[in-house]
Order: sequence, then C-alpha cells, then structure tokens
Amino acid sequence: MRALFVGILSLTIISSCSLISVKPQVRNLQTRIQDFPNSDIPLTGKAELLWNEYQVPFIKADNDQDAALLLGMVHAHLRLGQIYLFREVVNHRLASHLGPLATRIDHSLMAMGVFDAVDSIAIRLEPNERQWIQAFVDGLNLYQTRMKTMPLELKALNISPSPWDISDILKMGRLISADVNWFNWLGALKLEDEDKWKQYWNEIGSQPGGTILSSGNYTGKELLASLMNGMAKTGSNALVIGPSRSETGSALMASDPHLGMNLPNMWLLAGYQCPSYHVVGMMFPGLPAVLVGRNPHISFSGTNMRSASSDLIELSPDQIAKLRVVEKRIVVRGWLDKKIKLRYSDWGPVVSDAPLFRDKGRVIALRWVGHQPSNEIGAALKMNQATNWQEFRASFADYAVSGQNFLYADTDNHIGLVPAVKIPVRAYERPASITVKSSHPEQMWQGCLSPLDLPYLLDPEDAYIASANNQPLKAATPLGFAFSSDDRVQRMDEVIKATDKIGLKELMDLHPDTVIPSARLAAGWFVSKLSDFATSDKDDPATGVIAALKDWDGDYRIESKAPVVYELLLYYSAKEYYTAKYGKKLANRILGMDTLSELLISDLSSDPNGAKDALYNALKKSWKRQARFASWGAMHRYNASHYFGMIPLIGKRYRFGNYPVDGSSNSLMKTAHTRGDKKHNASYGACSRFVTDIGDMDANYFVLLGGQDGWLGSPGLTNQIPLWQKGDYMRLPLRWEAIQARFPYRVQFND
Repeated sequence: MRALFVGILSLTIISSCSLISVKPQVRNLQTRIQDFPNSDIPLTGKAELLWNEYQVPFIKADNDQDAALLLGMVHAHLRLGQIYLFREVVNHRLASHLGPLATRIDHSLMAMGVFDAVDSIAIRLEPNERQWIQAFVDGLNLYQTRMKTMPLELKALNISPSPWDISDILKMGRLISADVNWFNWLGALKLEDEDKWKQYWNEIGSQPGGTILSSGNYTGKELLASLMNGMAKTGSNALVIGPSRSETGSALMASDPHLGMNLPNMWLLAGYQCPSYHVVGMMFPGLPAVLVGRNPHISFSGTNMRSASSDLIELSPDQIAKLRVVEKRIVVRGWLDKKIKLRYSDWGPVVSDAPLFRDKGRVIALRWVGHQPSNEIGAALKMNQATNWQEFRASFADYAVSGQNFLYADTDNHIGLVPAVKIPVRAYERPASITVKSSHPEQMWQGCLSPLDLPYLLDPEDAYIASANNQPLKAATPLGFAFSSDDRVQRMDEVIKATDKIGLKELMDLHPDTVIPSARLAAGWFVSKLSDFATSDKDDPATGVIAALKDWDGDYRIESKAPVVYELLLYYSAKEYYTAKYGKKLANRILGMDTLSELLISDLSSDPNGAKDALYNALKKSWKRQARFASWGAMHRYNASHYFGMIPLIGKRYRFGNYPVDGSSNSLMKTAHTRGDKKHNASYGACSRFVTDIGDMDANYFVLLGGQDGWLGSPGLTNQIPLWQKGDYMRLPLRWEAIQARFPYRVQFND
C-alpha cells in the first residue's frame, strides 16, 4: 500500500487541501468502544458483544444472522477506512478518487481479469453461505449509516460511503487470491531482450526458487505488484506438532502469516459463537471467515504454496486476429473519463495491454485458474465448521486459488496437511521459458486437478509438519516451479529435532527466531576463502571480515554486527560476479533472489578465477561500508507507518516510530527488505502470530504487528507493537465463561 499511494496521494494533495486540513481525531479505548452503534440494531434474538483491552471483539448470538450482522459492524468499526479503499481498488474506482495517475492501476486490474469470475462465483454460493455473507454485508451497511464520524481516510479523499453488496466481498476475496508468480513474471518479461537472457534462464531462472522476487524490489512502474504483494496470501510459516512430541500430550499449532507491514495491519482478530460457528482467529478485513485460528474441535493455518496456477501465453498472429474486444470506461477525478479497450483470447485476457505491464513487441494473454469460478470463501466457512479430518479436507472441494498448504490439528490428536489448490495438468516438469506459445498445443493445459485429487499428509511418522513456502508434497503434475528458500523450514527442523518435547513456550520462541542456516553456511565459506587475502595488517579488510564472521551462527539479532558484515559482503560479491556474467539488469534481478547465498557459493566454488575477482573487489567495498553501521539494528529497521506516512510534508502525522528490528528476509521472524548497502526498512514479513494447544479451548495466543484498530488517533492502531517486539501474546479463549472473565468491555444493545 505504501508504494501504491506515495505518488498518487502526493499528486492528490496538489489538487486538494483535504489531507492537509484533516487531522487524526484522538480517541481513547473507552471512547472507541462507546463509538460502536448500539441502538435500533435489528437483532432477531439475544446477542452480546464483548471487547478485551486490545479491542479484540467476541460475539455471542442466538442465531447466525445476528452474529454475521454484528461481525460486519465490527469489521466496519475497526477497519472501514482500510476496507473501503480495498473496495475501490477491486471495483476499478481509484481514478475516480485520486485522479489521472490512478487510471494505470484501474486499467491494469481490468486487463488482468482478476475479478471476471465474480458473477459466476456468486451463483455457486450455497444458501447458508449466501445468507451469512449477506448478513455480514448488512452489518457493513448498517454501520455506515449509524457511525458518528467517518474514518480519516474517507474524509481526506472526499469519499462519501455508498452501500456494499455481496459482489464487493467476493471481489476482495479474489484480490487476496492473486497468483504470487505474477510478481515475478511482470518484472522478468522486460528482461527477455537482454543478450544473456537465455543463458540466465537455463542456468538460474528455470530452477526452483530461481524466479522469486524479493520483497521491496519494485520499480515505480510496479505499483500494482506492490499492492497485491501487500494483500495477497504470499508468505507465512506454519507448524503443527503431534501429541507424541508435545509437552502437553495434545497437538499444538503455530502460525505467523507474512504480509505487508504497513498500518493498519492486514489482519484483524475476532471470535464469535452462534449455532453454525464457534471460532476465534485471524480474519482479512472485509471478509466474513476466519482463515487462521481454531474452533472447539480443530485448528487450522496455511502457507502460500507458490502454486503454478497461471501461464503467460504468447499469441500467434492467427490467434491475435481472433481476439475479442470489449470497451470500458474509467471515471477520472478532475479530468476527462478514459475509454479503454480490453482484449480477450481463448485462454484469457491480454495482459500485455495493461499500462503497468505493457509489452510492445508481443501480445501475451494470461491464463489463470482464478478466471474460472470457484468458492474460496465458502471453503473457509466450511473449514471454520469442520470437526474432524474428513470434514476439513472435504471443505476444500471447490477451492482453487491462491494455492495454500493448510495445516491441521484436532482434539483426537491427528495432524495433517491439505494442498488447497486447483492445479493445471502440464506435460512438462519445468517451463522452457516465462511464456508458452499458443502455437504449441503440447504446452497447453491438459485438464486440472482439484484439492481432493491431490495427495495429502496425515499423522506423519516424525509427528510434526512444518511449512514455509517451500516445495510442497509431490503430485502427478508439478504443483509449482518457484519456491522459497528452505531456510525457514530447515530452521524449524533444527529446533524441533534438538528438543524431546515441544511446548507452547518453545513454539512462541520460534516466532521471533532469527537464525538463517544458509547464512551460517555461507559465512563459513567466505571465511575459508578470504584467508587467501588476509595479511598481518591490523586494518586489513580480510582480517576484519574473518574476525567478524568466524564464529557467527547466522543469527540476525539487532545488537549483532556480523549480519552487517555478511550482508554487505554477500551483496557486493554477488553484484560483482553476476554483473560480469549476465549484465547489470539480470544481475539486479538475481540480487533479489532469496536463494542468493546458495546460488553464489555454488557458482563461485565452480569458478575459482571469477570467485577471486569478485571477492577481491567486494572485500574492500564491504569493509569500508560496514563502518557506517554499529549493528544490524542500525541498518535494518521497521517503520511503523500508515500509508499516508509516505506523503511529503504532512506524512509525519502518520508515522509512529522507526525501530531497529531483528531478522531478515529468510529468518523465521521474517522482516524482508531490499538487498543493498544502505539503511533500509523492512516492508514485508511476520505481521501476526498464533499459537494454540488444541487440547485446551482457552490456550489460544495471538498478536498483531500494530494493533486491532484502524482508526487514526486510536491507541489500538499501534498498542500491540511492544508485544510483537518482546515476543508476547494476548490470550483469546473460546469458552464463554473465560471470555466473560477476560473481556471487560460490553456493548449493551437496546431492545
């Protein structure tokens, strides 16, 4: 969101004084709770709404309709400004609020066809699902009509709220289901003209992990990719422990989803109990289902599979001649409306027409599983109701995108993993290039496999399952081509195998863990090679680097200096070596890979002459640069900021602190950043945490980076940052008696 709004909102300021004149309205906790509408609420039965001291709500209602209505009101109360902006994105209305610059984003989302299947999805909803979502929508609308004052985001952009409908919810669900591979392709397409492209693709680009784009490496023309990277379910760690390894004798689960780190958080916490649902956990603002959490019988969490759910298809001249054309209009604030033409092929929309991803030399269509109807929100609602493994797995029957590895634990002490994805059947193990040719039928899809067609994992012999966007279960067709580094899953393996019994404390300690196994190995390799350059001079760079890295365990703590030395040496060595080998543009892409250290060490080990030159040149640069940073925390920061914080001049109103932060892009405590030699802010990573003992309904622990409340001026926007920094948690029980004891604030509804 930061990258999306910095340019657009700065331009908006020039044409409007709204953001200058409107200031955050301070609200304390008591006032925020009193702001919740409580009169003339059309409840049909008895319902109660309780809040804890961090503004986490729990709803208890005699019927589903009242529960969903109050849930919609809660989402609006906590995050209306945030979800309203999401809504304008999915309805291609950014330009209508922000002016001409935003037409590029509206046009690009239209051209990609992200929401083309929504009308068909609505038809697939089962009656109980439709009723639940409609009641949730009714709650959003009711809150908008009863709220005492509008959120600052809407005031600042002169937005007058309009009614919600079910299609808005389904569209937001589709946006968070975006394919992570798009982020890689859209940057790489422009590099295929490079002289060394074919060599690069054969040696690096087609390998596992070879096309992963590091968080933050976006150019000004990739604003849409940044938006989706902040919202889509693209990362995460998840771990489930079986009873034989558990300290309590019950199955345990831990999860920390990875998303954008701006404020307000991309998750909100809630619990509710009604005839059909009894759950507590993490929800996406504006979506009426818990995606990470538990009910009395099971717990569930997921990590992105990085599934191969899309293809880019380069169209032949005869296919181009058959394209269908549809005209659309984009409403533009303060300017003439823009008429655009969208083109469609037999495989999907032409994305090379999109302004942010235009390719003048070729006509390229996007074929995505998500262009066809499926029912992810319905699957999540079924998952929330599941009481055993069979019901849990069956809930994903109509799930398609984005591909997720969903982990499971139940009160009968079973643990498991379901690959939730509808995956195309392909005739090849690895892609020959980024695009496939429409003239090559053997490269086309040969049907699709549903989640129920895929292998699963239930009660493995090791009695634990760890998932961290690494390569998932093997299937008859490839589930994906580009996976994350194995660092995070290896680190979980190291800790679990070193401990006889795992308890909640050990799981909680894993979340802020900052050891990166590949960095530990690469540092040792550097030390062994740099001895050739060392001299007796006390100021010799090689001697200094060896001393800094010799006994380093790969731990990225804020007080440590070794990560600074290592990161600079890795950066300069890779830049030197790959620029010489592939050219500057391809080298910059390689620098964004999260498998860079493994790749570089492998290449340098097989190329002694190239290694000598690269290390010699990198050594002096890195040693000189490291003197600027006293510790990793001086170089690696977290900027607690609303996306308005990027606006020139007045942005300081919306910045709430810049802190040293542990971790890095590949640590379990993921605080991903652009690789380089300057001070940087983490932009993507572990923004929420969850730990539970499935044997105890009240042993559920959560924390958000930031807080529950999206209201600018509320302490609830940032009051969980200290918890997140210290590795502390809130306890969110499920039993009503425990909730009444721990949730001291009650909203009284007038009859």
